[in-house]
Amino acid sequence: MRRIRVVHHFTDQHTKEQVTHYADDAFLICDGVALSVVDKERGDAVLERVKPSDMFPGCYESVDGPYTEFELDEDIYQLIVQQIAKGDLQ
Repeated sequence: MRRIRVVHHFTDQHTKEQVTHYADDAFLICDGVALSVVDKERGDAVLERVKPSDMFPGCYESVDGPYTEFELDEDIYQLIVQQIAKGDLQ
């Protein structure tokens, strides 16, 4: 597992405007699957399929398809960050 940058680029259904939102933090779990922390303050996270972005160099972007939203506890988030820093999650 490693840290990555995930961007969500979509058209707002209400305003019809293009929206670009970067996840507060993200981790590539395995090829094509990421844990994206969408809003760190609220603990909102998404398990989603991703691919390298053509529009946003150095970033991954969400792939249309199923995803799972959930709340990520701060303690678990910190444990993931610590384990990556130690090199335990690879």
